[in-house]
Amino acid sequence: MNDDFPLEKLRTLPEENSKRFSDLSHLLQGRIEDFLIEAYVIMPPTPDQVKLDLFERVNCGGVPLNKQEMRNVLYQGEATRILKRLAESEAFKNATGGAFLNEKRMKDQYILIRFITLFLYSDQKIRDEKGEICSYKKHIDSFWEKGMETLNRMKEQEIQEIEQMVLETLEKSYFYLGRDAFRLPKGKRKSPINMNVFETVMYIMRYVPENNEQLRPRINQRISKFLGSDRFRDNIGNHRDSEEKIKWRLKKAETIGRSLAKDD
Repeated sequence: MNDDFPLEKLRTLPEENSKRFSDLSHLLQGRIEDFLIEAYVIMPPTPDQVKLDLFERVNCGGVPLNKQEMRNVLYQGEATRILKRLAESEAFKNATGGAFLNEKRMKDQYILIRFITLFLYSDQKIRDEKGEICSYKKHIDSFWEKGMETLNRMKEQEIQEIEQMVLETLEKSYFYLGRDAFRLPKGKRKSPINMNVFETVMYIMRYVPENNEQLRPRINQRISKFLGSDRFRDNIGNHRDSEEKIKWRLKKAETIGRSLAKDD
């Protein structure tokens, strides 16, 4: 309405393309001026799950936001800032082979918050507002939300340490496994980035030594063998986000990572 933007890509009224507000007929100007914009005010202490449910219902009139896009709106703060920085980092771009360079639906930030939350969970740092340790919940989306809540309550020093840990782990993943570090072995055909492979490989890389050229063949072979095993494929199949399967992945990843670290 301030003439800052021209109309573009109109299909219904293509003759209005390139026009600014002042160029429109009085009829169209009036319809824009009279358009009703609805606002929903959510008062505290509304539970987070209620916010998500409401947001999802309101949002379904257009292109529905996915869960991570909703979390990005509801949990603004340190959590959203660290995820954005990590997703835009060279370490992430290299380790994922540039798979998310044109990402517009926050899938990159989703796999990052999954790993960070599982890391915090294993270190018993997922806590509620009272500071008490939270256990894994069956509602998996609320689990990732707890991760973002925890990040938002952390001090700057803690955030820096987590960010540095993730960057170093990404760099080690790229060094030892290359651009396909987070893809399932699939013969000649290139498979997409797999979120369960991402969090598992990243968890393993927490323990392996930094960039040891002599260990590279052994680490690559050991991880590839594990990712290609029937047991791992079964684990990331049905009910892959159940408490039992997540704990199995974390335990196996830690065991493999520690055993590879001993070879240093």
